[in-house]
Amino acid sequence: MPALLPHAPRGLQRDGRLGKRRSGTRRARIRNRNARGTRLCEHPGRGPKHSYYGQCTYCGHCAPCVAGIDIAQVNKYADLAAMQDEVPASVREHYRALGATAGDCIGCRQCEDRCPFGVPIAQKMGATAELFGF
Repeated sequence: MPALLPHAPRGLQRDGRLGKRRSGTRRARIRNRNARGTRLCEHPGRGPKHSYYGQCTYCGHCAPCVAGIDIAQVNKYADLAAMQDEVPASVREHYRALGATAGDCIGCRQCEDRCPFGVPIAQKMGATAELFGF
């Protein structure tokens, strides 16, 4: 009979034989569910499907814009400006330096069809044009 090891290294049983190596798949499946056991998302560790719905993540999937607007940058500057009591001068200047701004949006909504997060982009462009004044 082999001598027992006081503590077995990972993958070995206490008697020195190789044991079954367990993968982390069960752990991943458990983390992928909420308290009621409902599945949250298809890929563990990437967050629930609904976590970014309606929020621009500046991914650029909405491009190209027929009016030439860099939608992701416009949304980023709008979000930065909305966090402040008034639009910071640096954000206003970066927004002004864009070739086409939210005021150039023609409301065709082609970008909304391409957005994986369901952002109401045309509505956001209107609000951004009001916020910056152009």
